[in-house]
Amino acid sequence: MSSFCVELSVLGDVQCHTIDERGATISREDCGSWLLLPTEAEDALNETARQYRERGDFFGTIQDIVNAWPNVPWAIVALDRDYALVGHLMKIKGSTLDLRFIWYSDKRREPTHLSVLFCMNKEILERLAAVSPLIAAPWQMLANKPEERHWFCLCDPLPQAWAEASEAVDTDTRRSLSANGVGPRPVVEKKS
Repeated sequence: MSSFCVELSVLGDVQCHTIDERGATISREDCGSWLLLPTEAEDALNETARQYRERGDFFGTIQDIVNAWPNVPWAIVALDRDYALVGHLMKIKGSTLDLRFIWYSDKRREPTHLSVLFCMNKEILERLAAVSPLIAAPWQMLANKPEERHWFCLCDPLPQAWAEASEAVDTDTRRSLSANGVGPRPVVEKKS
């Protein structure tokens, strides 16, 4: 796999219409935004996720998550695999919601791994790029991208020695953070 970064087209606000048998509109509801990627990019993401999922359209999962938020992220960054780096990410980002994550696996229930980063703005990546290779890799692809547009990147593997060393201590990092009240929240907050 080779890394790439493409523009993410956002079409919204989309309304869904329910029609009756005569074609008359019965109801309308807000359906969020449509996120569009070049076919090759969507296929590459789905192929990467397929190693962790039995089936499914992973880009559709991303679209569903994004539509639960009031704003579309500035950039969505897909990693080459699931990384056991949740503790590392929580440590460097703190409590900000400007950087969120999900994982590819449909079998994993606890947030122990991450695979996709949702960068709500450019500033969060710029601020953390010098702190961690996890953020430095996507920042290299996104540093010159305009803030008024949206982006999707698929990254090459993180530096192997760094990833292995960081993953080896991530469980302890997560436990330490959890003891201090710091931990990941669900990527989609429950609506009340």
